[in-house]
Amino acid sequence: MEDPLIVQPPAPEEESGVWTADDVGRLYSLVLNRGGETREMLDEMAGWDLRRLVGSFFHSAEFRASVGARLQAGERPRDAALPADIAGWAARMMPLSEEGRRRANASKSWSMLYHALAADAVFRDYMDEDSPLTEPRAFAVLTAASQVDGRLEEVSARSVRGWAAYPDEPDSGVSVEVWINGVFCGAGTTEAFRRDVQDLFGGAGLAGFEIQVPEAARRRFVQMDIELRAAVNGFVLGWLAHGSGPRRPGPPLRYRASRRP
Repeated sequence: MEDPLIVQPPAPEEESGVWTADDVGRLYSLVLNRGGETREMLDEMAGWDLRRLVGSFFHSAEFRASVGARLQAGERPRDAALPADIAGWAARMMPLSEEGRRRANASKSWSMLYHALAADAVFRDYMDEDSPLTEPRAFAVLTAASQVDGRLEEVSARSVRGWAAYPDEPDSGVSVEVWINGVFCGAGTTEAFRRDVQDLFGGAGLAGFEIQVPEAARRRFVQMDIELRAAVNGFVLGWLAHGSGPRRPGPPLRYRASRRP
């Protein structure tokens, strides 16, 4: 049975453009988040077969140790904002179906862009079974992270603050949950204006929240390991500690399918 989360292309991918040394440099940014090697090396790699070029980067030890490790830990692939020009470039140059190119071009975060690649059947044909993006655990985390973004920015004994947004529907309110030491302790909905989030995703920018910590939790826990989870799919948007002592391990996370209408 075909996975409904994976885009099934109606036709073979459109031909990717001719690669240049500058394009290989962009590939370094897309996959490894850094600049490339010497100009001579970039020129040489521009002449590689596309399957060798894409596979070498996305299966590299460096990519596995960065993005791959974060996904296996249940975290978003990168915390930084997506550079303005990288999604459009990836849509043009990566091996993708027409629908995959559309989704990549519309990406507003690293999670959305990597998911657009990993969910596309044409791109997946270039990946090994244990690819850092497409193996089952990583793909489940990436799917959840692409649906909702957010940060837990400030915690105290009495409240938690941060933001959350649906990148593809920035005007829809997001329900978030506060978990303390693995115990559900409260919930809220985004409603406060955040210009920085508006700049990222557009819309009205009503993405901020403040949720009060119940008094019972304050009495029960001296050390509070606080997680912010998206109610829609259980994805952990952020974690901060209040108090002293090591972080207590929480229960294993099992991301559920989105309940958005």
